[in-house]
Amino acid sequence: MLKQHNTEDLLEDIQKTSEDNINNNNQNNKKNKCFNYSYTSPFVSSLNNNPYILKITCHNIVSFVNPTKQNQVIQEALLNQIDILGLAETNLSRDSIKFQKAHLPPKYTYFFTSDKYHKGSGVALCVRTSLADYIFNHTSN
Repeated sequence: MLKQHNTEDLLEDIQKTSEDNINNNNQNNKKNKCFNYSYTSPFVSSLNNNPYILKITCHNIVSFVNPTKQNQVIQEALLNQIDILGLAETNLSRDSIKFQKAHLPPKYTYFFTSDKYHKGSGVALCVRTSLADYIFNHTSN
């Protein structure tokens, strides 16, 4: 039997946990003279680690031409278990799109489009391969 939670109770728990963490950080910072407010509440962590939640994000990449940057972006998406990643301003030319697809990790299916004048244009959707089977129609370069 699933335990039902009241939304107000969850928000109060998040707020209380966040306040406790800030107070603990303030005490530690006085001792260590450094600041680190990197904290994820248990509620947010439970959402991030839930395989039944579809995780969609977008990023204005400014350029997706550099292979190192491509790898970093895709690895970060995999690390954060992103299901669909939208990329804006890929700056890829129409001619290079097929070449780019061949060198990207196979855990995603990639959909690119680009303008004739590729500077400042182009978008991409990186869809987890397990979800790509549900896409039944697309037009892409």
